[in-house]
Amino acid sequence: MLLPLLLVAAVFWPAAQAKAVFAHFMVGNTGSFDTAKWAANINLAHQAHIDAFALNIAYGWADNEKQVQHAFDAAANAGFKLFFSFDYAGGDKPWPLKEVRTLTRTYGHPAAHYQHSGLPLVSTFEGPQQADDWHTINSGDTRCFLVPDWSSLGAGPARAAANGVDNFGSICNFTCAYGYCPSGACMCTNKGAPRKKPRATSVKGYPANGDANYAGLCSFSCNYGFCEPYSCSLTPHSTCLQKPMFPRAASTWGSASLAAPTRSPTAHPAPL
Repeated sequence: MLLPLLLVAAVFWPAAQAKAVFAHFMVGNTGSFDTAKWAANINLAHQAHIDAFALNIAYGWADNEKQVQHAFDAAANAGFKLFFSFDYAGGDKPWPLKEVRTLTRTYGHPAAHYQHSGLPLVSTFEGPQQADDWHTINSGDTRCFLVPDWSSLGAGPARAAANGVDNFGSICNFTCAYGYCPSGACMCTNKGAPRKKPRATSVKGYPANGDANYAGLCSFSCNYGFCEPYSCSLTPHSTCLQKPMFPRAASTWGSASLAAPTRSPTAHPAPL
């Protein structure tokens, strides 16, 4: 049967860009697949205007290596995109950090891997207890655009767990320490006297992902010497204001964690 347990989800990037439609694909149901069968599924996805498969993979499944290779071979031949959704709840045990880095390093940058803001898109299904792993995973040659699903914690704690992991987390920490903690982008976690601002550089920064929730963050942080290149650009992009997750969660001073905008509701409890 084609498209096993295929469930479609729409993820809305800024309106100036096309809306990407992803299908959550259970790799655990592909034991009998060869490259041709992957190609047939990809052809159906093309016909349904699906942009990429989110490959749900659980640790310890015997056919992971073979089926991931089949999937990427078929996707490369068809001009299709894939990305990983690491399932931390469905395998023999949660994904070890080293194994996640190996798969991300091997498949993150070939043409068949879906990219966002110049980085390979990576997701999870659960795994909040392994949140600290992503400080290491999301660095060096395995840096990625991480969209974790730690929904079992609830929205607020999940964002707190992602502090410094999401691409704007470190910028929230920087700006809030100097008295600027916008509610559309950051969640204030502590109050206190702000630090004295460093000398302004007059460098103008813009959100690299085009989301206006982060416009103030990039403007402030680049002006004061912290212009993180994966998150902030020196070139303006068309922006779209998305609804913030925590509409009144921020203060004008203190420390913070990332409060990313809400994403479009999905038709299933998968990570995207």
